Parts: sequence; structure tokens; C-alpha cells
Amino acid sequence: MLTGRDRVQPKVPEGLTLDQVRPNLRPGDVILFQGRYLVSNLYRFATGGDWYTHAAIVAGWDDDWILLQAEAAGVQAVELRNAVKKYDGLSDWYALTPDCRKHLSLDVLLREARRNLGVPFGVVQFLLHLGHWWLGLTMPRTPRRPPAYFCSQYVAHCFSEAGVELTAQSAADTMPDDISRSYCLERIGPIRLA
Repeated sequence: MLTGRDRVQPKVPEGLTLDQVRPNLRPGDVILFQGRYLVSNLYRFATGGDWYTHAAIVAGWDDDWILLQAEAAGVQAVELRNAVKKYDGLSDWYALTPDCRKHLSLDVLLREARRNLGVPFGVVQFLLHLGHWWLGLTMPRTPRRPPAYFCSQYVAHCFSEAGVELTAQSAADTMPDDISRSYCLERIGPIRLA
């Protein structure tokens, strides 16, 4: 199992425009977000850090890119440009490393991600996870296919089903910042619209 490391500096700290990123993205890459929304600030306050607050999987759609993600509206597919444009905060690109890409069943990852489209956002799961995290406990075992997901749980679950464990924790115990420390991902840098 390939897991965690300390936060790394981006390869391109000044960031890349969406037009620069688009030809270099690959399905299975991950976008991590650091929001400035009230819920993002509450999350950072509760966890005591300046953490990522949202995670999504990159997938192709015709000749463009979409993000597969779990957020307040549930598990959904959104166009990359719209996600970066509407997100109030940092959008950071993490590329899947070549070694992890060799172990990943991309078809399974994308099939599992699509299979869960429309599943509700796991508000209760997220709050339970946050409570367990704060107390230093692990989450009780969850069913193989939970009835609802929060963002990083969804991303970790899809990767696990495809043969790659992004973190040492279960999907239910994975937070966006845990994903940022995965050995399977290389931090490329922030995405800007222009």
C-alpha cells in the first residue's frame, strides 16, 4: 500500500492557467480545494489548521475535463472550468504518479465514480467523522457502498475500489488534507482561470 507524506511544495508555485493545465491533465488526477466559505472556515477551525476542504476526481468528457465530486448537492459531475471559476478559494492540481497509475484500474475508478452519481452528500457521515477525528478515534466500519458520501470519502472510496489506497485510513476516515499527503499524488500547483 502506498500512503502518506508531509505536505510538499508545488512544482509550479505561481500556478498555471486553466488553458495551460487542460492539455496536461489525465483522468484519475485529483483537484484539492481550499475554500473561503463559512463551512470551510469552520472545518479549518475545528481541525486546527489551514487544510484543504474539498476533493474531486478528474475525468474526461468528450474533449474537455470534468470533476467527479461529492458536495452539498450530492455526488455530481461538474465541468472543470465552472468548478474552478465558482470555487471561492484555491484549486490545487495533484497528478497521479506513474507508479500509482500502473497499479490503478482507471476503468474501475471511473465506473465506480459514475455509479455513485446522484448519491446524497453525507452530512451526518462528515459530522461523525469530524467528531471521531477530534476525539482521536477511527470511524466504525462502513458498508462497502455507503448510502451517502462526503468529498474525500468519495474520492478515497473510488480509488480503493480501483486498487489504489490513497491513505492508510479507511475511506470513511479520509479527509482532503490526508489525500494531499498521498504518495500516489504529486502536487503540481494552483489552477487559475487566466
